[in-house]
Amino acid sequence: MNDLTYAIRRLRWIGLILLAAVAYIAFSGSELLRSQLGVACWKTFLVTWAIVLADMTRRHLFPWLDLSEQVAENSLNAGRLFVGICLLYAAIIYSLTAGL
Repeated sequence: MNDLTYAIRRLRWIGLILLAAVAYIAFSGSELLRSQLGVACWKTFLVTWAIVLADMTRRHLFPWLDLSEQVAENSLNAGRLFVGICLLYAAIIYSLTAGL
């Protein structure tokens, strides 16, 4: 549960921006914006949780991997590792958001 609370704390600024946007649309937006507000909130929710789940999945699949050490190493293998992790994140985020 520590990973989940860490991810929520790290991404709380997204929630504040989303809350401000929802408040603006709900109180001063047009009727069209208000009708699409639910869809926009749902997609933002999906993307946010996809990012959280991708990060948790990466941490559980590779607990020994510290990306900050790999960035400091500045070698070809570290670059390949970083690209591989980015592809893992992209695959998880795309699979969770595209189908729903």
